Order: sequence, then structure tokens, then C-alpha cells
Amino acid sequence: MRAYYLDTSVAMRIMLGHSIEAARWFDNATADKECRIVSSRLLRTEITRVLRREGLPVLDRG
Repeated sequence: MRAYYLDTSVAMRIMLGHSIEAARWFDNATADKECRIVSSRLLRTEITRVLRREGLPVLDRG
């Protein structure tokens, strides 16, 4: 099994649609049963901070 670390900058690029490549990687990695995506426990907090700073709905963080 392969594990990939998802940091805040990549997560935000995916969420905000700023990187097609990152979104494609994420879709492929999550579809692969041999892959596991891990992140910091702070990811949700960091995403919330960015969404608030940008004036975007916090509920978009999932």
C-alpha cells in the first residue's frame, strides 16, 4: 500500500479548482485501492481559515 500526504496548499488548489493536475492526481489516488491519502489533523482548521479569508462558504470544506 502506498500512502500520500495531502498538505493544505494542494488541498486548497484542488478545492478551489486552481490545479487540474492536482485534482486529477487526487481522483486517481482515491480511486486506487492500493493508495491511502493522509493529512495533518490541522487540515480542516487550515482549510477553514483559508475559506474565511477568501470570503468563501466554510461548508465547502466537506
